[in-house]
Amino acid sequence: MSEPERSLAAQEQLRVEQLKQADFNLQLATISNQTTKEELETTEHQVKIDKIQRINSKNSPSLPNSNSSKLSEITKLLQEHEGGWLYTLCTTRKVLIIEGEQDSFKSYTAALISFLRFHLKEHKLGWIVDSDYHQNKQKAWSILQKLGVEAYGANKNGEGIKAGIERFLEGIKIRDEDSSDVETIIFDELTTYGDYSECEDVAKSFMKFALSAPRKAAYGLIAITHAMTNEGTGKGAGMAATRKRGTLHLLLHADNDYNLTFQGILNGFKDDSGQLLEDLPVTLPDWFRPSKVAAMVNS
Repeated sequence: MSEPERSLAAQEQLRVEQLKQADFNLQLATISNQTTKEELETTEHQVKIDKIQRINSKNSPSLPNSNSSKLSEITKLLQEHEGGWLYTLCTTRKVLIIEGEQDSFKSYTAALISFLRFHLKEHKLGWIVDSDYHQNKQKAWSILQKLGVEAYGANKNGEGIKAGIERFLEGIKIRDEDSSDVETIIFDELTTYGDYSECEDVAKSFMKFALSAPRKAAYGLIAITHAMTNEGTGKGAGMAATRKRGTLHLLLHADNDYNLTFQGILNGFKDDSGQLLEDLPVTLPDWFRPSKVAAMVNS
């Protein structure tokens, strides 16, 4: 090979090496960009987790030093009342739907159940969505105030209701029952959610996720409504069978003058053998009242 030929071959070899290096640099840049994208997605996901954890930690005080003998007494009372159905409601995290007309003790019952879950099972109190919270704060929800309750939707605020629903929908994406503390969350005045233009869309999908997702996200969800219809559950549709199989449904009664009867019908409750008991007549015991329960726990 002549000198010119060797020089030409060397130049060609150099070009080949330069092309290989350029291709390598391109691959390296692609990998780097992909890594950066994955790191960014991971960071954004962690930010969401941290945000919810900060909210939860703010509303999750330590358990009070309640009298353990009193809690044992309450446990016994719950277990011995009408086959233990009320004990189940006060210790489970299965979705609970409380239905009833005005002045049937719905919200008070939800508050007492949440209060006892906190003391008996260490279920933290998450938040309440209630368009009438401004009226109910010192009434139905008064027993929960010392637990650090956070509320959405007071004063008929549609944006607030939407925020409370979206917090739940975000939570079921990032929480899991293995690493998250169990939280009780309450959605009151469910009948009205679909009437607010701000939350009409999320209200329609809320009940579907409320029936299927809380357990895996370590939520004990309580929903309160005036009627177990599509209209009464946020204008969602096609969930009748799921409601029947997957929830506890307590229907509370009032008399013709909206006086409390402390009586109702329970569906979704199973006996010790796992058999479903339909249309079970139930009563709320005389001691199952805010002042009496608070006194028993705090004495």
